[in-house]
Amino acid sequence: MLSAAQCQRLTSNDGLVVAPSHGFVWCPNAKVGTTTWYEILRRKLAPHVKTMPRCFPQACPDDAHFRGRYPLVTPVRMAGHGALCDRRRFVSFTFVRNPWSRLASAYLSKIARPRGKALKDPTALAIQVRIRGLFGLAAGARISFGQFVRWVVQQNASTMNQHWRPHADRCDTLHTPYEFIGRYETMQEDILHVVGLLGWSPSLIPATHWSSLDSGQRSRQKAGNVSRVLRELYTPQLVDLVARKYRDDIVPFGYTFPG
Repeated sequence: MLSAAQCQRLTSNDGLVVAPSHGFVWCPNAKVGTTTWYEILRRKLAPHVKTMPRCFPQACPDDAHFRGRYPLVTPVRMAGHGALCDRRRFVSFTFVRNPWSRLASAYLSKIARPRGKALKDPTALAIQVRIRGLFGLAAGARISFGQFVRWVVQQNASTMNQHWRPHADRCDTLHTPYEFIGRYETMQEDILHVVGLLGWSPSLIPATHWSSLDSGQRSRQKAGNVSRVLRELYTPQLVDLVARKYRDDIVPFGYTFPG
């Protein structure tokens, strides 16, 4: 059982997603395996739906929207949420990722225009408008990675978009007593570890997840490709800007620039 202070820290975190009847307590970080975890949850808790609607801070989809009893809640909406502190009944966890890689991934998926495709995400398009306005760019002009990083690091962490909001702010990784903190870089073994702690079957893990995490030569080749992309995107100044802004995501986990 957690101490009273640790319990208060855990249950006051409005970013948590809880499956009360299954002992599941998770703080999602965007761009750090959230799609995989929601697919695991769908298979375990709601196999009758095609996709699992997502929770957001302080709110999950209501039953009417879900067309049935939605199996997840946030702590503030959970009766007797102090039970979350009983580690005999609940497994609490989150996942983190190297901030330099995470920010590059967010840029490539949310800001950079995919080759031959137009971005359709209204939130991403609104963000692009704000960035262009800051740098005096014409409508539709390409936003460089450097411009994106400089726009991100001037923001208050608590109001950042979830796709680049620091883990230390979103999930309070410096102080919340999670039972386990997994890493994107070792996602395969860490997901298996959490599934084991929960007593769930490894068969719940989507097979497509493994395609980017194969062992052997393919994995080494992928790591080399990631390093090359990061070297192309980052200048020494940008590396330093991210290091300063995301210090609390970097130092506790021993991350270094992977390029």
